[in-house]
Amino acid sequence: MYIWGVGNLASYMFPEMFNYIKDVEGFIDKNPKKQGKIYYGYKADEDCVIDYKPLTDGEGYKIYAPSVLKKNDKITFCIDPLVYRAFARGGFSNSKHIYDLLKELMIDKYKDSNNEEIKLTLKYWENNELSMYNQYLKIERYDEVKWDGEDPYIDFETIEGKIKRMYYPQDYKFDEINGVKVVADILMEQRPTSPHLYTKKDHDIDYGDVIIDCGVCEGNFALRYLGVASKIYLFEIDKRWTKCLYKTFGENAVLIEKGVSDESFGNLIKIDDVVQKADFLKMDIEGYEEKALKGAEKLLKNGIKCSICSYHRPTSELDIKNILSRFDYKVSTSKGYMLALFDHEFYKNFDFRRGVVYND
Repeated sequence: MYIWGVGNLASYMFPEMFNYIKDVEGFIDKNPKKQGKIYYGYKADEDCVIDYKPLTDGEGYKIYAPSVLKKNDKITFCIDPLVYRAFARGGFSNSKHIYDLLKELMIDKYKDSNNEEIKLTLKYWENNELSMYNQYLKIERYDEVKWDGEDPYIDFETIEGKIKRMYYPQDYKFDEINGVKVVADILMEQRPTSPHLYTKKDHDIDYGDVIIDCGVCEGNFALRYLGVASKIYLFEIDKRWTKCLYKTFGENAVLIEKGVSDESFGNLIKIDDVVQKADFLKMDIEGYEEKALKGAEKLLKNGIKCSICSYHRPTSELDIKNILSRFDYKVSTSKGYMLALFDHEFYKNFDFRRGVVYND
């Protein structure tokens, strides 16, 4: 038994998921710099340098070249879905995607659940692949990648119907269809059925509003509202994205290249130290939402619509609700559940999580 992949996702899954896979002989990676090294369950870069906290007490697996495999010889669990599809096309009938195992384990855990939304998901999995969003979202369109010199971008339509360029890092790994690089359905996660939905009826952005977007990434939330919002504040700490955001938004937004937190120091900043008045606050900051809210107490006291992601940690939904409730807000959540596939804790409990907490 081999497992293909020693990158980010493998490190999130290790060791919990691999406890369910018996007789693992090693890992496989096509990068020759990794081959022959020992993998301990961390993210391994090209030189196999460890930059994740150890998850084991020294037990590791050797990393092999793909040539160790022969058709229909060893069962292989593929972590990268693109590798899995290539294996299937290449006649490796014994290969499986790691999410297939995850799906089996979650179906077994929740088979007696009385939660109707969970039951719908289990039913959907009978004939479909598992994903972060499951039956709530399916890809409906692809946008072709274009180039401005060496900088890739797609044409993005705003709420007012204007076309803006949305830029991506030069090393971004795009999907490819018939030799054409594409971005898959950039606004899929903002459909009305999405558990990752930021705006909804009676919780939307009005003309003249001031928007705060924390955790901007490519900017697909705030960019929609150019021409609608009177001012947009973008908080993004990832330097890989900030260069793109300058090109995407230009002078149409205030970009703060820091992470938001409950105090200001170093590369972190309190929202209250930057913005004195705003109408809409969106946060998607990888589990730091609770700290960031504590750094925005002045805004919360004055009244502001909030859409705060709650799926990054097991306790985030309750913690965020408790913080907002202290300001006399009524709270609710997005419909449906998400799977936090990029959280270590998820693979210990296989828990369904609400995507966004709103204040009403």
